[in-house]
Amino acid sequence: MEKGQQITISGEPGQTEESIQECVVPLPNRGWLTESIELYDELNKLTESEDWVKFVPHDKTVLHRNTFTRRISDNQPGQAFECIFFCNTREGKLKGVCQFGPLTQGPPGRAHGGAVGTLLDIAGGILANHTCLSKPMLTATMNVNYKRATPIMRALLVEGEFSNTAETGRKCWVNCRIKSSDGETLMAESSLLFVELKPSL
Repeated sequence: MEKGQQITISGEPGQTEESIQECVVPLPNRGWLTESIELYDELNKLTESEDWVKFVPHDKTVLHRNTFTRRISDNQPGQAFECIFFCNTREGKLKGVCQFGPLTQGPPGRAHGGAVGTLLDIAGGILANHTCLSKPMLTATMNVNYKRATPIMRALLVEGEFSNTAETGRKCWVNCRIKSSDGETLMAESSLLFVELKPSL
């Protein structure tokens, strides 16, 4: 198949489209490009090591499905944000595949900077909440350096790692990057500070 071609997939053997949409474990949907599925398959091999697991949201309720990135992905597959992440809790690392759809476009053929920042924030949040301190955390500050215009409708590699925590245990710093699928070209990078969510908020 040609680079960037979209295909229809059925997920795991024996699953219907309806069961995929209700499935808790993230799977590529019908909006994924061939190259995105290939990168997903490559990253999924990381789980052959006990240190790497596919990220599955703890909140399996309607609340999670109502987040704006999830709703767009579920209702308009391939049109906005498509991403699946893998975490290494022991090393505090993250890898993932992402794909920006036409609804994220800013300049022609390129993702809007706000969409790129959103994806980096999502990746950083997963690192902070599930591999850093394992407690509810919110973004406090985020600095993004845009190195190249990020293409839409292309498979992209996401990488991230835990940087540091405050002695109080309420703050966590992480770094995240979006690269070309081969990891050779840096599109954008970010440093993020997360703080523990207070019960009163």
